[in-house]
Amino acid sequence: DGNQIRVSLDQWILSSYRSETIEVARRLDTVWKSFFRGQIALSFTIGIVTTVAMSVLGLPGAVVLGILAGVLEVVPTLGPILAMIPAVAVALIEGSSYLPVSNLVFAGIVLLVYVLIQQIENNVLVPRIMGMSLNLHPLLVLIGVVVGASFAGILGAFLAAPVLASLKVLGSYAYAKIIDQE
Repeated sequence: DGNQIRVSLDQWILSSYRSETIEVARRLDTVWKSFFRGQIALSFTIGIVTTVAMSVLGLPGAVVLGILAGVLEVVPTLGPILAMIPAVAVALIEGSSYLPVSNLVFAGIVLLVYVLIQQIENNVLVPRIMGMSLNLHPLLVLIGVVVGASFAGILGAFLAAPVLASLKVLGSYAYAKIIDQE
């Protein structure tokens, strides 16, 4: 029904503003598509890094756990925790394939590696990947995540980057209108 909705919305827009409105909508569409592409890139990155890290540690089922980490990456804050639980459980039950440590110590190592991956993701990967995909400075994305989390919790942190990029598009349009530019 997207085309029908667009046609009915076009009737509410004055014809003199229709081309501008279509251009702003196209740019906003690009922002949100870029966000979702960045989210997919982040999921793949975390999945691969987790697979490699767990393989290096000798954790049985590293590929499955890496896939799980990548898939759950789209769930803000809780996803990485949910992905870590089965990895730690496998480490406690199975132990390492080749590290000569007890299962309890190995589970602690796995837990520390997951926390390290999350710290690198939250402080390096998310600002860079989302910043590049949305054409925003990584520091701005990081500040946006903190502000979004304080105002709207997990959902605010998750949507901070695309909302900032959307505000940038709308601000650019408003600025152009104020100084009478295209």
